[in-house]
Amino acid sequence: ILESEYKERSSTLAEACVDSALLKIALDNNYSPTNETVSVGKDSCLIKEVTTNSQQKIITTQAKYQESYTNLKVTIQTNNLQVLSWIEVAK
Repeated sequence: ILESEYKERSSTLAEACVDSALLKIALDNNYSPTNETVSVGKDSCLIKEVTTNSQQKIITTQAKYQESYTNLKVTIQTNNLQVLSWIEVAK
């Protein structure tokens, strides 16, 4: 049961990093971090990178809580920030 709680916590942290990246992209369309740590309360997550592919941006984030990892890859439309896909990926 604890492992599922750890996974839920790491997922929430990784999602917080996606939200942070979306806000930063909305403020600056050229935002392009590499391994940027984001504080979330007493925890943190990592915006691994934001890459541009034609009219889309790909946000990759990672969070670890205890020994549970969550890696997200989110693709958005550049012009309106619409989320096109949101998937969990292996490291």
